[in-house]
Amino acid sequence: SLPLTLKASLIHSQCAKFSASVISTLGNSLEVEWQVLMNGVSIWLENSKDLVLVIPPGSLIPSKLHQVTVTVSGISSLYPGLPSVSSRLNISVFDVPPVALLSTGSTARIPFSETITLDASASYDPAKLSNTQKVFSWTCSTVLSTDCTSALVLNTQGEKASIPGGSLTVGSTWIIQLDLTLMTSLQDGSTLQRTGSAWTQLTAIASAPIVSIQHKTDHHPGMLAYGDRLRLITSVTNESDSLVYAWSEASGALNSLPSKQRLTSEDATTLAL
Repeated sequence: SLPLTLKASLIHSQCAKFSASVISTLGNSLEVEWQVLMNGVSIWLENSKDLVLVIPPGSLIPSKLHQVTVTVSGISSLYPGLPSVSSRLNISVFDVPPVALLSTGSTARIPFSETITLDASASYDPAKLSNTQKVFSWTCSTVLSTDCTSALVLNTQGEKASIPGGSLTVGSTWIIQLDLTLMTSLQDGSTLQRTGSAWTQLTAIASAPIVSIQHKTDHHPGMLAYGDRLRLITSVTNESDSLVYAWSEASGALNSLPSKQRLTSEDATTLAL
């Protein structure tokens, strides 16, 4: 995942490096060829006059042995009769697994009645390999090890998984696992497969209902004249048979109002006075 810098040096028979000024006397006759092989297949070839090679990130393949050969020609003025010299270096590249990321983090508390979407599109390959296909695989299980994968709804690319509202009961916990597999096509015709994983634990909680109140009078909306009848109507989201309604008034006048002056009870969805 980092650039690799290789530097070649020309050394004479006494094992001392030629100075830069001596090398500069070679002028245009100096030719440097860098070649990188993997499994006998050339994956990098560069001809220049530079004894330094910088290999960008993503050019070398993880878990593979690479052979780097540098050939320097045009040195007959230093070594008469010697057309070129070369050196080889074997490089092992350590694997950097893919990084799987979930938008929910490692744990999340979700309203049981709402649809939640887990987004893994931020997952990435730190090795920055080209010709790579991402494969997203999702699994789901409860804390009792019951499989719940069938409840997940995936998008076309597979990088997002949704859980419809009501799939979890209040207090229940699901464990969602994402396996990100990267399939890289190599120049030797083989395919390199690497996998990274992420988990999240989702716990369903009850969501508080949203209550709104509308009012109506015998005459003008919003204006209450003495003797008018007032009707207050509630609207509640997430309606349930277990909801309990209670009306109150800041001054306490409603509580002291005789029941005969209330056309409906205080525990009803509508209060008429």
